[in-house]
Amino acid sequence: MTIAQKGMLSLVAFSVTVALTVDKLVPVTTFTMELQASLAVSAALFLISQRQHRRAFAREAAIDARAG
Repeated sequence: MTIAQKGMLSLVAFSVTVALTVDKLVPVTTFTMELQASLAVSAALFLISQRQHRRAFAREAAIDARAG
């Protein structure tokens, strides 16, 4: 459930960009900006999760090194 909620942030970014640009720009430009916003949020979430995973792995490795 948590992963799905985080994934919804990409949809939020897409929707906010739609709301801000739909009446100001041509449709192709609007869609391009929406897609870029969505991809940027998805990439940021991916990088954050990878960083957290690496930290957890390093912590476990340090604990194992002290124990063994």
